[in-house]
Amino acid sequence: MGMRAMTRILLAFAALVFSLALNDETFAAEKRVALVIGNGAYKAPLELVNPPEDARAVAQSLSRLGFEVIQGYDLKGTEMTAKLKDFARAVQGADAALFFYAGHGMQVAGENYLIPVDAVLKSEADLDFDAVKLDTVMRQLLREAKVKIVILDACRDNPLAAQLSRSMGAARSRSLNPSAGMAPVDAQNASGTLIAFATAPGTVASDGSSGHSPFTAALLSHLETPNLDIDAMMKRVRGEVSKTTGEHQQPWTNSSLTSEFFMKSAPAPAPETAAAAPAQKPAAPAPAVQTPAVQTASIDPPAASPPSRNLNIAGSVTDELRAQRADKASESALALSRDQIKDVNVRLILLGHNAGGTGNTLTPGSRKALSAFQTAAGLVPSGYLNRGQFELLKARSDPQFTAWVQQGKPALASVGAEAETPQADTPRRAAKPERVERAERAERPERGRASSGPDSGASARSTGEFLGGVARGLSRGRIGF
Repeated sequence: MGMRAMTRILLAFAALVFSLALNDETFAAEKRVALVIGNGAYKAPLELVNPPEDARAVAQSLSRLGFEVIQGYDLKGTEMTAKLKDFARAVQGADAALFFYAGHGMQVAGENYLIPVDAVLKSEADLDFDAVKLDTVMRQLLREAKVKIVILDACRDNPLAAQLSRSMGAARSRSLNPSAGMAPVDAQNASGTLIAFATAPGTVASDGSSGHSPFTAALLSHLETPNLDIDAMMKRVRGEVSKTTGEHQQPWTNSSLTSEFFMKSAPAPAPETAAAAPAQKPAAPAPAVQTPAVQTASIDPPAASPPSRNLNIAGSVTDELRAQRADKASESALALSRDQIKDVNVRLILLGHNAGGTGNTLTPGSRKALSAFQTAAGLVPSGYLNRGQFELLKARSDPQFTAWVQQGKPALASVGAEAETPQADTPRRAAKPERVERAERAERPERGRASSGPDSGASARSTGEFLGGVARGLSRGRIGF
């Protein structure tokens, strides 16, 4: 390949990379934080079947959408307060913050309360100690985040409202009006906020009988739709819930968002390679010149989570990533599925860190392998993952993982042990007789002179490695500028 042809290919790559870098949605470094709570294990007759499963499904979806998810299920009052404190710390400096709650809720005198599983509410005073005010959650969102989203599937039939009403007496009950439905919340004085209820204020929503409530089922069906503005998404949810409940339940939304917000932004299509070509044709066109650029432009980024804000270039370790804590809580927030955990074990082994197997649980061997991976990357070896380190592991192991898949996923149980002990071969190499070593060194220059020129081979390899690296970066959508 001539120098002119190589120059044209490099220019085409540069133009392609630059045009993709202009796509803000693909490469935006956005901090997203969510608090997801599902309460269902109330004492009879208050128990609810679906809220924990509703919340788990939403947490998994949000994790795929790039949210750092703090989650809790069947929480007591003190546990809900602890989760709120974690959320308040995590939401600092967030571009988007989301709160999802499924479980019992009620209103008293226009004030909305979320009910922990151990709440009794025998008297009006119990509200201050046994329930969580929605306003407390709202303050954490409004204090820090640019985009605030509150989604409440909390309008189930709640016998606690009637119990509290009886304890207040007739006059007090009429003035405060305890109700199982939720009171409306005005978002107009909180710019950049969207509040969604499973049904209209003051009415009761269905818990559902098919694994999810009608509201959460509709939400999950649209939550990961690419390039769908959240206001439009909630209209679709409203229409679906209305249809499935025979118009008995009408979700309610109040929004003061000042611009579009997409839960998932689809990557822009790759630009035409022809746009990067020179304006004039070369005097002597070579058919092989155009082929590599066209093939590279056909690579589409995989449908995966948005790029982590901790990573600027695929596989790099930034100061921000080093500073972020990786512990049991941060790993729990990832809500890794069984398949994702198996994927972690496979990738660790492929990188040469013996995880002791490719099962769908993180064993002590997995923890040891994670610590080895973190040490090799210059991170604190905690043996636990956070969002940025999870993305780092995938980025650094993608070439090996792709090759492993293409080979039919052969067994990997012993790969890590072999890869971690390369020094075992050293004695055999050192044991070669000195005369053999001298003979081999004498032959090497001859083999070098037999190649096609002193520089052409090295140049081709260098160029090939560069182009291959750029192609891999583009294919995963992780090249940043």
